[in-house]
Amino acid sequence: MKLEEGKWYKWYQKNHDSTHIGKYFNCPDEGFVKMKPWIVRSIQYDKEGTFDSKYMQDIVEITDLTEISKLLPDGHEDKVKPASAILGAEATKGFLLPKSERYLATMKFFNQLREPERSQAIANYTENYDNHVIPDDLFIALQYGFSWEDSNEGHSYWENVCSDIEDNTYFKESEPIKEAVHCPTQEEFDYVSEKLGYKWSLTYPFDKYTTDSCIDIGVQCYGRKSDFEGYIILSFQEWCTENNHEGLKPWVAQVGDWVSLLYDNAGGSKFDKGETVRCKSVDYMYQYFDKENVRYCLLPNNYRKATQAEIDSVNKGSDYDIDKPQWTHDNWYVEVSSQEEADMVIEAADKMYGKTSKSNYIKYTEDWKYVSWYNGDYFCPLRTKSLSKSAIPRPISDFIPVKANRYPSINDLAKYPLTPSESFKVKSNPKILDNNVSKISSINISLKQKSKTKKL
Repeated sequence: MKLEEGKWYKWYQKNHDSTHIGKYFNCPDEGFVKMKPWIVRSIQYDKEGTFDSKYMQDIVEITDLTEISKLLPDGHEDKVKPASAILGAEATKGFLLPKSERYLATMKFFNQLREPERSQAIANYTENYDNHVIPDDLFIALQYGFSWEDSNEGHSYWENVCSDIEDNTYFKESEPIKEAVHCPTQEEFDYVSEKLGYKWSLTYPFDKYTTDSCIDIGVQCYGRKSDFEGYIILSFQEWCTENNHEGLKPWVAQVGDWVSLLYDNAGGSKFDKGETVRCKSVDYMYQYFDKENVRYCLLPNNYRKATQAEIDSVNKGSDYDIDKPQWTHDNWYVEVSSQEEADMVIEAADKMYGKTSKSNYIKYTEDWKYVSWYNGDYFCPLRTKSLSKSAIPRPISDFIPVKANRYPSINDLAKYPLTPSESFKVKSNPKILDNNVSKISSINISLKQKSKTKKL
């Protein structure tokens, strides 16, 4: 075919393995053809190009320049003007003008994006930005659909999106985040269970793992921290904050409750630190306790709730109604998570039952973790098969006191939720936790916990 200057042609360039469009200009050298301008691969505008004629095949003249004009820059002599430019803005007002091929192709790919990227890309689309490119995939649509630099999201944002698309990771479903909440006290365990709507088959579910208890968020189950590998473990307070829950209120003694004094001469009284006494009456501000026929008024920052061991060590009267099992020295066992906890339970049990547990070689391990009466002689850690068949689980809270290092003032009691015991937010990993869980549990119980209502 003889090419005529000023006419447009479409052809297959064999050495490029591509179909191009160009406006014939001249033959600068024998065997070569110059096109000015030309449309690379029929999608991208370029000012001029020279081609080896022996590789030009299937040459066809183009007479309808409508589609070509969409790829030409503004001001080009062959660019077909849109109706709005010919008729004027007023003449086209109220009429829906046809969308360009570039717009339709770009929107097709933008609609494949997830939110919020989809809405952002559509809002950012610029018809005249590299408007010679009609995209044939999502990556090209984002590359040439608008200026990343001028977008509200910024260049790096869209660069990351395109990088994920190029790596075939953008459309992969992300792993759901799995979370559990650490509940080192009975009150926290009950509070979380109630808020999540969980009902447990065990009568005393907290007693199974005590201070190491964690509750799954999303699936009704609970266990130790080490059972939740790959989870984010939230502290009680973190979980409350995340879900806008009020949390627990500070515990205030009511008539009949037993408390343990935190200080010598607390509130100007004659009580000794650690003394266990019973609340006799209350009013809108104070709780009243008797000693040597004198009644003293105290505030909640002077005491904590007494453990069952402390109560049993001082209360032998008939005025105390026991609604728990009738514990004897040899019909129970307590699960502990460290040697420190084991020592504390043994010391409290000796005091409660008037025993003296001699020093022995049996020490706490992950298998020997149940403190109980052994061989008719002393309290010590035992493994499961060494426990008495008559022994049943007993809460560790009966033996280990919950100490506090801060109490709100009386004016704060009504408005501040209780800050729970210290915890951590980590992805649970048994290798990391093995050396720390025991220390954390022991510290949480003996040093870090704030005053809370605890079921005994």
